[in-house]
Amino acid sequence: MILTLNTCFEGYTPVKVLEESTLYREVYLANDSLGNEVILTVYDMNRLPEAFSEGKILELDIVPNFTNEALPKFEKSGNYNVGSVSLRWITTRYCEHTTLSDFILSDHVRNEREMLLQFNDILTAVKELSILIGEGCHNNITTDNIIVTTSEDREIKLHLIGLSCMSECCRGKASFDTNVLSSSFIAPETLLGHYNIKTDIFSLGIVLAFILQGKHPWGHFIGTDCLISKTAVIRHIRKKMPSLEFPDSLKGIVSKAIAIKPSERYQSFDEFQDAISGYLGLGRQNEFDKNSAR
Repeated sequence: MILTLNTCFEGYTPVKVLEESTLYREVYLANDSLGNEVILTVYDMNRLPEAFSEGKILELDIVPNFTNEALPKFEKSGNYNVGSVSLRWITTRYCEHTTLSDFILSDHVRNEREMLLQFNDILTAVKELSILIGEGCHNNITTDNIIVTTSEDREIKLHLIGLSCMSECCRGKASFDTNVLSSSFIAPETLLGHYNIKTDIFSLGIVLAFILQGKHPWGHFIGTDCLISKTAVIRHIRKKMPSLEFPDSLKGIVSKAIAIKPSERYQSFDEFQDAISGYLGLGRQNEFDKNSAR
């Protein structure tokens, strides 16, 4: 563990470990000096994998620039250097939530239209993230890295987290730690080290399938907590047709997002959003933007 629980660090007291930890990165639920709960993310700079060239960590550099409500709200960041210890940290706002994985498995009644509008908010958030990086990508979009909050009037909202793998487009060699990626959501070409907008679109298509039917489009062989190797998963999806148990018009939307060949997928987040907009009977992306701001 990088930090000691219940011990003050830079004005924050970590009380619980959140997300899955690595040797070099941990995420904590922490209290600030006023007792407010925050998310504290800490990187041990001495333990960064070689993939992080020159210690560049986009999560720490990009998060302060987020404006979309579906992305983490930045509060503070800093460096901690004492003796041989070198840490970088960032805090973002905390709110009570459940993961989208748990939400899908719960008995919560899901309204298809509302969930599609919420999914659009995630698409808009990924688009903002991509623009800030310079046509980059999230790379680890999963139902565990999307959380669900519920307001007092029971309105749900989706938020995108799990930002440790953000990168510029990669072709042949990833500039982040690929060991933390979920094999359930990766696009086939990622085995060749290709990561870009269309690999994120593939992952988003898998998420949308989970939202609409409660399970992975390639069946029980693959789940949200799949422990099967990435190679075995991709070999399976190359051989099998996806199972999409919803109306044909929606099948077409999801099928295009999760096409095995990148050239057959949506070529942009706007194109993906326009397809969902057409299904809902809305205008094109400018109408969706109005919904996102509601």
